[in-house]
Formats: sequence, structure tokens, C-alpha cells
Amino acid sequence: MYCKIPGCDQKGSRYGRLCNSHKSRQRRHGHPLQKGVTKQELKPYIELVRKRFQANPDSNAMAETEKRWFDLIRQCQSVVVSYYQGHPSQRNRREASQELIKIAEEVSTVDVIETVLAMYLLADSDPRRFRSDEAFLYQVVRRVRALTEVNVGRWYDYKTQRNKRVYRDLTPKTTQQMGTMLISTLGVAGLCMARLEQATSASSKAAEADYYETLASLH
Repeated sequence: MYCKIPGCDQKGSRYGRLCNSHKSRQRRHGHPLQKGVTKQELKPYIELVRKRFQANPDSNAMAETEKRWFDLIRQCQSVVVSYYQGHPSQRNRREASQELIKIAEEVSTVDVIETVLAMYLLADSDPRRFRSDEAFLYQVVRRVRALTEVNVGRWYDYKTQRNKRVYRDLTPKTTQQMGTMLISTLGVAGLCMARLEQATSASSKAAEADYYETLASLH
């Protein structure tokens, strides 16, 4: 039986209808056809988020968003402490909590917030960029984890005689748990930011239409 992905002529694995390549992509990206979001691709959306906050220096929006992040990290710390005290815990939640604590220790809060909010702007700007809600969730996790080098391994390739970087993936269930925690905490701000950009874009288009109408009235 061949892989169920249209156009793929590879055979499916023994335990599913996906070939090894598409199965690996689903495990890493949340969907067999999802492509990873790159740092360069996300950069202009991070700039939009940054400009939005800078344009409103008297707003406490960033402070309130930071507070939500700090509350999440405190919850994560409680989960981990409880585990080490011998209390039973759900493994994926514990691993996700440990990962988030590690990120909080290595990365500035603003960088985390800007990254998550920028992902929402990207999704709003190009809805087809993400194959599913789960794929979006996976990409949020990957971009946040990419903010620190802690999640990158290195090995020496003797053939090319170069050091190579390897991204250390979480298990799918831990990725889902971590993504859910991030979105539950920062998703409201992301959706709000997307709506603000939609309003700005609509206003700009209306102003441009008025301008063209004025030009058209010239004799």
C-alpha cells in the first residue's frame, strides 16, 4: 500500500498509511504536509508586533501579557516541584513544564511574547500557511524553542568535515501539551494583535480608495 499523501509514490509503513518521510514530518510539524516556519519568514511579523507596542508607550498591554507568562512559569515550577517531592504527575505536562521553565531562564520574556504574537499575525496574513490547527500549534512550539540554543545538538560530519546542528524534537504529546499551554496563555493577545492589524489594513485600503477617487475626479 502506497503513502496516502497525493503524489507520493513511496510505500506506507507497516503501522500506518504514511511513508517514513511524511510520517516523520507529521511527528515534527503536526501534519505530513506542513513546512517549518523559519526565523526569516517570521521576522517582518515580529517587527509589526514590536511597532504596535512601541506606538502605545502608555499602554499596560505588554506588562499584562508578561504577567500571564510569569503566571504560567510559576504553574510550571509547581508541577516540577510536586513531581520531585514524589507526587504523581502527568508525564507530558511535566516535560512541557520543564521545557517552558528552561525557555524562561534562557530567553527574554519580550522575545517569547513577540514570537507567539507574530505567529498569529502570520496565520492571519496567510491562512494556507498552516495545514491544520495542530500544525499551527507545533510551529508555535518550534519557533519558541528555537529562541534558545539549549534545544540544539551538534555533531561532527566526517564526510563534510563540518559541525552540524540537530534540533532536538519533543515527543508529539509533549509538543501538543506545550503548545496548548502557550496558546492558552498568549493566544488572546495574539488574536487581538491580528484583529488590530486587520483594522489597520482596512483603514489603509479605505484611505487609498478615497485617494484614487479624488484623483479620478480631476479634469
